[in-house]
Amino acid sequence: KKLSKGIYRIYGVSSEGFIDKPVVFGINEGIPTVKISAVDSYTGEEVCCCLTVGDVTCPEIPAGGFTLSAMGDIELCLTQRGYCPVQKSVTVYTDTTFVFPMVKDSYLKVIDKASKKPVYEATVTHNKQATLTNSDGITRVQNLLDGKLDCRIFNKNYFTELVSIPLNPGETGTVEVTSKKAQVNFTVVNDHKPVAGITVLLDNNEVITDENGEAVFTEVDARQEHSYTINNSCYEEVNGLFIPETDTTIYLTLNRGITGKGMQIAEMLEHLLLKPTIDGTFYIVPEGTEPVLDAVVKNFIWKHEVLADVSVRVNLTDFPEGVQYNLYFVAKECGLFLKSGQSLFNITGKAEEEIIIYPNPAKEQITIQLDQPQRFTVEIMNVHGKKLYQSEETGISHKVDLLSFSSGIYFVHVKSDDLTVTQKVLKQ
Repeated sequence: KKLSKGIYRIYGVSSEGFIDKPVVFGINEGIPTVKISAVDSYTGEEVCCCLTVGDVTCPEIPAGGFTLSAMGDIELCLTQRGYCPVQKSVTVYTDTTFVFPMVKDSYLKVIDKASKKPVYEATVTHNKQATLTNSDGITRVQNLLDGKLDCRIFNKNYFTELVSIPLNPGETGTVEVTSKKAQVNFTVVNDHKPVAGITVLLDNNEVITDENGEAVFTEVDARQEHSYTINNSCYEEVNGLFIPETDTTIYLTLNRGITGKGMQIAEMLEHLLLKPTIDGTFYIVPEGTEPVLDAVVKNFIWKHEVLADVSVRVNLTDFPEGVQYNLYFVAKECGLFLKSGQSLFNITGKAEEEIIIYPNPAKEQITIQLDQPQRFTVEIMNVHGKKLYQSEETGISHKVDLLSFSSGIYFVHVKSDDLTVTQKVLKQ
């Protein structure tokens, strides 16, 4: 019988059974012909690569494929730069052709979400294989047969990311990672102009705005909620909550406000002596008036504009009796020396002359003189609101040595049980 092309085994049969050694015959002396070629898994085009079969190496598979004679189990390895190596174990019994798809290397670039700069030595784990990004933030990923990358990205300075993105073989994907620490920059303005000397409270940390109206906080925990507050004597309170997933800039506009919730005026006083530390306007309104600027300026029964360090006297006997009143002050402009909670004006029911600060201008020292012995506190601040001197005294006078003070303007604040005075002093 005519046999078709191939490999056959013939066994003889006798009265004693099969012949124990079969005879093999066929084409090529019984050794099949194997043709091997490689194609790009994505485009289907032939790939010219290096082939190793057992101890035989073909540095370059020619067009049309590489042909060899082999039978049984053989080990193949195909390699080409820019492709993932292919290692296969195949079994050959007859003439056959193998076409192996080769997957191009893909690349992943890891960058900082805020700065867009590359992240060096981020560990990218894909298909149980881990690689590190280089100085350009790039690493190689392989075997993306389905056009999708599932990986894990880790770096001790960033939050770990589990990534699932479409990525075709041979292409480069980009992933942004979030730093565990963020920088938060507050920009504070009023009438579109930067406001310096404003205290910004972020959680429990304070920073004062510079001449550009900026307050910068570094090393802020990202992806955590934080609160901020601005509570300055000159402006309405501003507060809010935010989560800084990256470096964050927050713009805050301050609106001119009143001094806190007002100062209640004692009913037994017949007059007040008021002296502001900065230019502004005093308002007296009936108690019950809403403590906001619009309500105060609409419901006042007394109003007086005054310059800094100029005293104004208010005769309370001119007001209707049986009504409780509150005093408010609205600053014209907020100076750099004013900090949150610092008093904008002094108020007393006695004459200012009961506390005298002299000489002014001063060279070596100043004297604080009271009209009678009592306990009192003396504080000296510079124009930036920084406290340079503080003393608690008992008596009728106190001298302060100014030799260690540089030339300039200072504010001397004297407070007793029933009187408070702030005076601007020039140190020569």
